[in-house]
Amino acid sequence: MASPKDSPANNDTALSAVGTEPFEMPAPEAVRAEVNKILSSALLQNAPRLSRFLDFVVEKTISGESESIKEYLIGVEVFQKTDFDPSTSSQVRVQARNLRDKLAEYYQTDGRADSLLIELPKGSYVPTFRPRNTRNAPTPEAVRVAHPVRRESESPRSSVQAQSKRAALRLGGAALTIAIGFAYWVFRPLPQPTLRQTRPLTHDGFEKRGPMLTDGTRLYLTERRGHRWLLVSVLLGGGETSVVPLPVAAVQVSDISRDGGRFLGWDTSGDSSRMITWPVTGGPPDYTGVTGGSWATWSPDGARIAYVDENNRLMIVGPNTNGPREISASVSGLYWWPEWTPDSKTLRFSLQGAKSQTYSLWEVDADRGKPYRLLSGWAEAPVRISPAGWTFQASYSFISSLGPVVPPPDRSERGDRPDVWIMRETCGMAFWRCRKPLPLAIGGARYYALLPNRDGRSIFAIGIQSAWHLERSDRRSGAFFPYLSGQAATDLDFSKDGKSVVYTRVPDYTLWRSNADGSDERQLTSAAMLGESREPHWSPDGAEIAFLGVSRSQHYKAYVIAAGGGFPKPLVEGDGEEGVPTWSPDGKSLVWGDPLNRRAPPEMLIHKLDINTSQVTNLPDSSGLWTPRWSPDGRYVAALAVDALTGDVQSQYPGAKFRPPGLWLFNVGTGRWACLVPRLHIDQVRWAQNSRVLYFSIMGKDPGIYQVQVTGGDAAERILGLSGLSSESEWAGMTPDGSPLVARSFNVQEVYAIDFVWR
Repeated sequence: MASPKDSPANNDTALSAVGTEPFEMPAPEAVRAEVNKILSSALLQNAPRLSRFLDFVVEKTISGESESIKEYLIGVEVFQKTDFDPSTSSQVRVQARNLRDKLAEYYQTDGRADSLLIELPKGSYVPTFRPRNTRNAPTPEAVRVAHPVRRESESPRSSVQAQSKRAALRLGGAALTIAIGFAYWVFRPLPQPTLRQTRPLTHDGFEKRGPMLTDGTRLYLTERRGHRWLLVSVLLGGGETSVVPLPVAAVQVSDISRDGGRFLGWDTSGDSSRMITWPVTGGPPDYTGVTGGSWATWSPDGARIAYVDENNRLMIVGPNTNGPREISASVSGLYWWPEWTPDSKTLRFSLQGAKSQTYSLWEVDADRGKPYRLLSGWAEAPVRISPAGWTFQASYSFISSLGPVVPPPDRSERGDRPDVWIMRETCGMAFWRCRKPLPLAIGGARYYALLPNRDGRSIFAIGIQSAWHLERSDRRSGAFFPYLSGQAATDLDFSKDGKSVVYTRVPDYTLWRSNADGSDERQLTSAAMLGESREPHWSPDGAEIAFLGVSRSQHYKAYVIAAGGGFPKPLVEGDGEEGVPTWSPDGKSLVWGDPLNRRAPPEMLIHKLDINTSQVTNLPDSSGLWTPRWSPDGRYVAALAVDALTGDVQSQYPGAKFRPPGLWLFNVGTGRWACLVPRLHIDQVRWAQNSRVLYFSIMGKDPGIYQVQVTGGDAAERILGLSGLSSESEWAGMTPDGSPLVARSFNVQEVYAIDFVWR
C-alpha cells in the first residue's frame, strides 16, 4: 500500500511548495523602475491617490521599513487624514483593493511583458516583488511515473485492450501537443529588435539637417557653418566632416543613386527650381528637364524618379513615362517625403490633410496608381510623420516622427513621443500582425533624418540633445559666469537668510536643494513620485518648501514638502488643480492662482489658504489674475493679468471682460488692485528682499530682465537684455545680492550610428 507520503495529492502539494526556488530581493533601482512604468501607464496616470499609495508602500518596503506600514500610517501619510481612525473609516482598505485590482489589470495588459511583478497581497499593505516566472519544472525525482503492472486476475485480452486505449491516449496527446505548439508558433509574440549600442559619429556641435545619404563609404548631410548651409560628408566610422563642393551656387540635395555615383537634387538659383543630377566626385550638373518641385527620390533600381511638383502632385518621371506622370490624383492634401519600397514598385508617402494639420501614411502603386491608406486611425493628429526607409532585406520599415505623436488606441504611453517607429514587413503566416507600428526605444536624444545602413545592422540618424546651463550675469560688464557649477537647473528660490537654494533640475524636472554655493546637494522629489516638480518656494522659517507638481497627464497640484525631504503633501485635498503656491511672510497662509488654460481667463481667481484652519478663500476682485507672489513684508501681492503672458487670449473668448494686461499689485491694507506695469509677455515675477522692488522677465519683443519700484511711479528699467544670446533663455531670476540669473538651453546636434540586432 502506498503511504500517504507517496500519494499523488501529496506529491502535487510538495511540488508547489518546493518547486519554487527562493530568489533574492530585487535591487531598489529595479523596483523603482518598475514602479515608474506602472505610474506611467494609462491605468494610473489619472489616479493620483493610488499612485501615491503605491509609491509610498514600495519606498517603505525597499527601505527596510515594511513593519511600519499600517492602515493608520497610510491614512495619515498618503491620504493626509490627520484625524484618520481605521475603526470608523474604510478608505485605506477600499483604496488597497482598488490598487490590487489595478496592479492585476496592469500585468494583464500594459505590463504583460514585464519581468518583475509588484503585488499587494490580500490582507496586507506590504507589497511583494517577484520575477514573473518563479516556478521551476519538477525534477524527475519529484515526479513518480506509474508504470502499468498487469494484475494476476487480468486476462491477456483485457490487457491488450487497456494497452490500445493507452496508445490511443498517447497518440491523441501527441496530436494535441503538436496542435498547441503550432498554435503557439503562429500566435506567439514576434521577437523585437534589440538595441546594442549608440555611437556618435560627429562631435562638432554644428546644426545639421537631412536628408542623410550614403554611398556605402561616407555619409552626406547638410550642416550650418555660420550663416551658410553646406553639403558635408563624414566617414561611416565617424570623424570630422568635410565640405562637399556643389555644382551650382544654390542646391537642394535630395537623394543619391544606389551605386553611390550621382547626387539627385534641385538647382534653386533661379526663379523656379530645376531637377539636376551630378557626380558625387564633383563636376557639372545634368538637367533632367523637370522644373518646379521637391522631395525627389530615385527608385532602388535607378529607373525612375518620384517627386512632388510645384502644384502639389505626386509625380513619376523615367525613360518609359513619356514625361512626368501623376500617380495619386484621387487623394487630396499636401504630399510629403515620398519613399520607394525596396522592389521599386510602390511609393509610400505622408499626406497632410487638405483642411487640417493632420498627417497620415499612404501607399500607391507606381504603375497603376490607386493610393490607399496605411494604419488607419493610428496617428491622425497634428503630427509630422514620414516613411524613413527599410532595413536590409526589407524585413522592417521605419517611420520617423517630427512632432508630438498620438499613439495608436492600444498603446498606454499616451504622453510619450517616440522619434522612431518600426513595422515588421515579413511575418510569414503571422501576416495579420505586420504593419503594426512599434516604438523603437533608443534613448539618449531625439532622432530624425533616419537612414538605414546598407550593411543591415544599423541605422544612421541626426540626434538632438538639449543641454542646460545656469549662469550668473555681472551687472557691470554683462559677462556670464557659471552658477552652481553651471548645472542644468531652473526655477531657483533662495531661503530668507540666503544660505540655501531650492531648484528644479532638468530634464527630469525633479526638486533639489543645496547650500547657496552648491554644496550639500539633496534630491527631494522623483519623477516616479509626482511627474514634474516646478516653481519651488521656501517657507519664511526655512522648514518647508511649497511647489507645483505636474503629473504625466498634465494635472496641476500644489504641494508642500519638508526642507529635509519626505513625502509631499497636497495643499488642498481632492482632485482639484492649483497653480504655483507662495507663502505669506508669517508662514500661516499661501496664495496661488488657477492653472492657465483650465478655465476662461475672466473666471480665474487668486486663492488663499489658511494653514491652521485649512480654509480657502479668494482675494477680493482677483478675477483674470494668476501666478501671485507675496511680498516679504506682507504688504503686497503681485500677480499677472492672464493676457500678460499669452497676448492673444482675448480673441478666444469673445464678449468676455478682460483685465488690462500687465503686472498688477494688490495692497493688502486697502484691499485694492492697481496695474504697476502695463505690458504684454511678462513672466517670472519675484520680489527683492526689501519689498521695494519687483523683478520680472519679458520674453516677447525686447526680451530681458526688468525691475520696477513698487512706489514712486518710476517706469520699468531693463537690467539685462536677452536678445543677443546665442542660445534660448528658458528662465530668468535673481540672486540675493541682485545679480541676474539665466538658465539657457542649447540644442546640440550630432550624427549617430545606432546598432541593433534585428530578429
